[in-house]
Amino acid sequence: MDFGTVFYRSKDSIKNLKIGVHLKKVTSSSIVPQAVIEQKVGSKSSTSSGMHEIRRQQEMLSQREEENFTFHWQQKFYSQREFDMYKHDRDWDGVIERKYHSDVVNLSERPNRRLFTYVNHDKFTNQKENLQYVTTSPNEVPTPLAVKVANVRRRRTATSSRLIDGEGITPKVNIVDQKPSTESRRRNHVIVTPEQTFYIMADLSEKDKEPTEDDEYVLCTIKVDANGVITMKPNFNQAQKPYKIETDRLGKEVYLYTLQNCSNTMNHGEKNREEKMYKELYSRHSQYLSSLVGTEFELPPLGVTRLVMYGEIVSARNFDYDGLFVRYIVHVPSREQGWNSVSGGSLAGVTQTCITKVENRDNVAYFSFPFEAEMFYKKPVADEEDGDRIINSWPKLFFEVCSLDSWSRFRPEGYCAITIPNTPGEHVMELNCWRPVGPSIVSNLRRFFIGGAPELDDLTYTHIPSNFQGSRLSRFGFKTETSGSLKVKVNVLLQSQEFCFSKTAKRAGKKDALMTQLGSTVDYTQIRAVIDAFSKAHERMKTARENALMNLKELSLDETTTLAAEEMHQQ
Repeated sequence: MDFGTVFYRSKDSIKNLKIGVHLKKVTSSSIVPQAVIEQKVGSKSSTSSGMHEIRRQQEMLSQREEENFTFHWQQKFYSQREFDMYKHDRDWDGVIERKYHSDVVNLSERPNRRLFTYVNHDKFTNQKENLQYVTTSPNEVPTPLAVKVANVRRRRTATSSRLIDGEGITPKVNIVDQKPSTESRRRNHVIVTPEQTFYIMADLSEKDKEPTEDDEYVLCTIKVDANGVITMKPNFNQAQKPYKIETDRLGKEVYLYTLQNCSNTMNHGEKNREEKMYKELYSRHSQYLSSLVGTEFELPPLGVTRLVMYGEIVSARNFDYDGLFVRYIVHVPSREQGWNSVSGGSLAGVTQTCITKVENRDNVAYFSFPFEAEMFYKKPVADEEDGDRIINSWPKLFFEVCSLDSWSRFRPEGYCAITIPNTPGEHVMELNCWRPVGPSIVSNLRRFFIGGAPELDDLTYTHIPSNFQGSRLSRFGFKTETSGSLKVKVNVLLQSQEFCFSKTAKRAGKKDALMTQLGSTVDYTQIRAVIDAFSKAHERMKTARENALMNLKELSLDETTTLAAEEMHQQ
């Protein structure tokens, strides 16, 4: 019968655990004496002495069929079968068997009758906890192989897999290790995390027959792991009904048993000392973590603006060929323009190659490729005289979509570029791409049969070339055609000490000047209106408080004058 499993977590030593068990038989022997008494009472030849003898025998029988015992953690008590086995002299192979033989020989008699225990180093294991039966038939018997495999944990295999030519699934990780290490053997071939097991058993064999393993029943299973988690099946009875267990013999004898927690409880002083100790421990650990992290919020230096960008290349759509990948470059302006990056210069990367799929009549390749960049801007010394001039140089993103098929034919599929948004927050953009075309049909034939097509040597040409020095850029004669589209997601974060709100107008003026330089479209008038409204409300509250104090003083003065006039009138 499944009584359910409960879990406890304890910080105390498991050696302090004590479990009280009360076992009582409720059939056969407890019914027959009562029938004998009724028969004796109905007989005319019954005497008072006979009735007293029968009641005494009934009490003796009930005491034999009832047992109370308190077990400590990993305390070994022998069953009648183990007692009969270990009392004989024989060549015991193991150290545990020799120790059990010595203990049994030194015992004059067993302190327990039906109740006994199996400790962690005993060979007993409850096969019902590990075996998985195929059918629900009570007559199903597990095979010897199933019994052995039940004590071995399943291997950790990779759940991710890929489909090859639509015929089979091949795991990405080779699950067969030809030369496993000691750590690998320990991790893959143990049952669970290291734990200790303790079984409280009952020997429900008949008195006149030799006990066997089939007559042993599990009353309670307790497991404790290294993390202090206690797994108990079943739970303590507390105020609930006793558990019932029924034998498999022909008589179907029924026993009731209860489980009680008999561990010693701490008094109030011990609990306070333990709580104080844990508080000091957690406080020291918190201080240690704070010393590692620091308490100050990291800010850029005064006059420096930090730009942090977290981007994602989401997908590519409606390009000519399959096997797409994307090259990207984060272009940071020069130091002369006031910009500097953590890694220095331009940041670049390449996504994985992705096979397209048809989605609403569109060929879509999903990349979900993340990238990030961190840059700093400080106004150049030459521009400080210009005041609040808008920053013309701003970091940009350049993209090139390419394809590579199974014949290693490389083709440029499209180009696009964007300026990193200067407003903080999330920005999702669908970028339309273009690609250069050749002057004749030969380039199209070459692109189809052997791969290759006109491509850009410098990706900055998709916007304003980095080496351009003139005032007007002309691309007359440069032939292109529209290709697919690229979906990009960008999250922008701006950080500067000038963003901090200040009580002085000078600091507020710096903030407004910085937002003007960035050319931001964020409307800060509402925020300023809220601050102004709060200031006005504060002034009104201050004025009302001063007026209330003045009225109170005038009222007290009037009352004093009235009392004085009344006294003079009485005199």
